[in-house]
Amino acid sequence: MRDTRTGLECVAGPDKDTTWDEANSWVQSLNLNGGGWRMPTTDELEGLYERIGRSGHNNIALEENWLWVWSVETTAFSHLANVFNPYVGTQSMDRSESGLLRAFAVRSRSDGYCVNNS
Repeated sequence: MRDTRTGLECVAGPDKDTTWDEANSWVQSLNLNGGGWRMPTTDELEGLYERIGRSGHNNIALEENWLWVWSVETTAFSHLANVFNPYVGTQSMDRSESGLLRAFAVRSRSDGYCVNNS
């Protein structure tokens, strides 16, 4: 799928419960197609859901069984990080939580397309 508006290329992480540190480690080690991957912001996750998820082409990481996706954003409390849920929005969760939390990687590309790598 292409999202020329955001120019983001997207990769969904493994379909398993993941802490923030595990998600960050997975993204940092991702060398798919030349590397350059990072964790998304909550605004990027929301935008991708708005553009792709609600259009019926939601095969990236915001499927119903992917209830929460970690963002790169941590809070003033170092043990908390933001997560995105397309049905609830953005919330903060303890970085050690893993139940129903998933990793997601993005990078900027001029042709911006998303793939499911799980």
